[in-house]
Order: sequence, then structure tokens, then C-alpha cells
Amino acid sequence: MNNKTVKANKREAGFTFAEMLVALLILLMVSSIVAVGIPVASNAYRKVVDSGNAQVLLSTTISALRNELQFAGEAKASDDKKSVAYVTADAGIESKIGHPEGEEAPGLWLRQYKNNGGGYGAKRLLVSDKAAGDNLYLTFDTVEYSDGVFTFTGLNVYKVGTTEPSLASASSVTIRVLSSD
Repeated sequence: MNNKTVKANKREAGFTFAEMLVALLILLMVSSIVAVGIPVASNAYRKVVDSGNAQVLLSTTISALRNELQFAGEAKASDDKKSVAYVTADAGIESKIGHPEGEEAPGLWLRQYKNNGGGYGAKRLLVSDKAAGDNLYLTFDTVEYSDGVFTFTGLNVYKVGTTEPSLASASSVTIRVLSSD
């Protein structure tokens, strides 16, 4: 090889300092855009998932209320319209659906009483924790019972520990009792 070719190859091998700075600047700008975009995308994803889970919880709770109350007998709403008491027509078990009392987790609770005059029986969330998803719970403003029809107003799904507006809501749900007292 002649010396001119070797010298020409040495001059053209690699990047100049200015080219390296430009490449590094472009790389930094792209990585900063990605770093800012990841939390924004993650937050948007979390909101979409919470909204979907809230819709499922609302639908599941309405179905659970229908299943519980459609065969209710001797039903009545409490004076403060925050709970409903009834006796199941088939088994004669006295039950109450309402908001928690004391330090219980928020949501709708189903409490059933023993028929033999002996204290409380089972107490559980109307809709299981798994169905409620990631710390979601449902509330209602009022419940009324008249002429064989339960009317729940202001159903809202919230996330525990936040002051955000409700994630899902239904202004009113009516459930007709199928059996007669």
C-alpha cells in the first residue's frame, strides 16, 4: 500500500468531536422525552383500568342487589334511608344491606341474622374484595322501599383513600320484588 492511502484512511477513521457532541445531544433529548412520557402513559393507563374496574364493580353490585332483593319478604328501608332490611322468602333469614358501621371497610355490607333468636350470623361485603378490584367501593345516597319496589339513588364507585370524583355512577336503580309477602 502506498503512504497516501494510509494517511487518507487515518484522517477519515472515526467521528470528530463536534459530531460526537451532536449525537450525544440528540440521544439526551430523546431519552428525556421518553423519561417524561413513561409516567404520563402509566398514569393514563391506571386511570383507564380504574374506570373499567369501577364499571364492572357497579354492574356486579347492581346484579348482587337484584339477586338478594328480588325474592325479599317483609322488606323495609331504615328511617335514615341508608339501609334496607328484609327476610328471604325461601329460607326466612333476616338480612340487612347497608353502609358500614364503625371501623369497617367502606362499601355495601350484607349482614344476616340467625332465626333462632341467637345474635348475628354472617357478615360480609355484598360484593367480594376481588370483584371490587384495587381498593374500589360502592356507596348509595338513599334507598326506599314502596309497593314491592326498592329504589336506590346516587350509586357511586370511589377509590379508597382519594378525593377524586366517582369513577362510575348510576343515578337510580329500581329492583322489583318478585315474590309476594
